[in-house]
Amino acid sequence: MPKTKLINKHIQEQQRKSDLVSESIFENIPMGVFRISGDPSGEFLVANSEFLRIFRLDSFDALLGIKMRDLFLSRDEWEDFYIELHAKKQVSGLEVQLNEISGSSYWASINARLIEEEDSETDRCIDGTLVCGRTVLDKHAANSRR
Repeated sequence: MPKTKLINKHIQEQQRKSDLVSESIFENIPMGVFRISGDPSGEFLVANSEFLRIFRLDSFDALLGIKMRDLFLSRDEWEDFYIELHAKKQVSGLEVQLNEISGSSYWASINARLIEEEDSETDRCIDGTLVCGRTVLDKHAANSRR
């Protein structure tokens, strides 16, 4: 086998291994990971299994038709998030109240980054992480007692 083919085969194998590791991290990280459209509705493009668990959804298909803006308890908070993200290109540690599909609400911390293609206004999307848990809830309980 020519040396070039061996090198290409090795590169392809390394890429395959890297893809498997990335997929494993995406699915097993203990926080919700999502990608939404960069338009004002925030249509879901991708979400990991932890994100689905947080919202008590069985599959990504159950998330189709739901927009990120619909998960914010306050439409004003969604608009503030959206405007700040587009102005600064990144938002870190934003604490907001979110709705579960069942109607329950809870506090969550969101980190998000606006992803833009160099030459295109239409290829924008938003990548983000979402954490909801005792830390965020405890902080808000302490603040409400003050």
